[in-house]
Amino acid sequence: MRLCCFIMVLAVNDPTLKEKVDLEKSWRCGDVQPITLGDGGYPSFCAMKRNNMIGVGGMDGLQIWDMSKREIVKVLKMEGPCSSVCLLEDVVLAGDEDGDMYVWRMDGNVLLSQFEAHCGPISCIVGVRDVVATVGEDGLSLWRQGTWECEYVLEENYVQIISLASAYDGKYLLVGDLYEGIRVWNISTRRCVQNLEGYASGATRLCVHESSVLSGTKDNGVKVWSLEDGTCKQTFPTPEKIVLCMAVDADRIALGLKDRKRVDLSTNLQRCFVEIWDIVQGDLIRTFDINDTPVGVWLRRSELSVVAFDGKIIIWDFLSVCWCYGVTHALQLDFGMGVKMGV
Repeated sequence: MRLCCFIMVLAVNDPTLKEKVDLEKSWRCGDVQPITLGDGGYPSFCAMKRNNMIGVGGMDGLQIWDMSKREIVKVLKMEGPCSSVCLLEDVVLAGDEDGDMYVWRMDGNVLLSQFEAHCGPISCIVGVRDVVATVGEDGLSLWRQGTWECEYVLEENYVQIISLASAYDGKYLLVGDLYEGIRVWNISTRRCVQNLEGYASGATRLCVHESSVLSGTKDNGVKVWSLEDGTCKQTFPTPEKIVLCMAVDADRIALGLKDRKRVDLSTNLQRCFVEIWDIVQGDLIRTFDINDTPVGVWLRRSELSVVAFDGKIIIWDFLSVCWCYGVTHALQLDFGMGVKMGV
């Protein structure tokens, strides 16, 4: 009996193990109070995070947030509503509803280039090594970074592209469309090397994690594909929910969702929320309701961040939950004896 008590006390007092246990409990059931940044007066259509920076596209340009300071550090003006954004190491890229591409220096507000990239709204921008891929109503184009000359245009029969991602340090470009699932393109050879099929309504969102790609849809939930053999390894069901954005880390998946059928009675709008899934066990950890459509979601080991359509950034810090342990609690939990001892 004494040996068991001693082991439990050691486990609780081990700071590494205690932090891991606390964090897992916080993700699953901790009373985490969200932090909200922004006043909600900046309608947002797109968002992207890179390191500590978040770019949020709105009606007349971009807001760049430094999340280490939790404040806006620059505002970049555009001639039309921002429809897509991409943050690279040296530059900020944005596309507008008219098909124009904007390129700014990351370390300032200097506009390096502005040019017509597509004949309609630019829906996706992804940096892939030394080129940038963009998608508009007229298909997909590849642009050389620096000169911003068009190097390649995807064939006309691939005009229904709705999502992009890069894999293996930019060696491959993942292209999701409405009808043919996901295609894996080798950037160097400009050839399709793999097809990932199994969707009725296309892949609305793509996210890469190590040697896997996660794809979200309007009908079949989220699938996890192996880029090594092209097989579907796992499915996370989201019935009657549209996957609007998603993120992944080593342990969890975050999904920004809109419910097709359920309505929030306080707003009379479709219910919007974020689901957190355990990527190893495949179970739903918990759900966070939000007041507006999620346009971007990101995960870190101890933090969940969401950009909503109203321009607010909502942050849940799971290390902020304080869990109290003592010998008395440990003994009651393990043995049910109600033995009282001082700590």
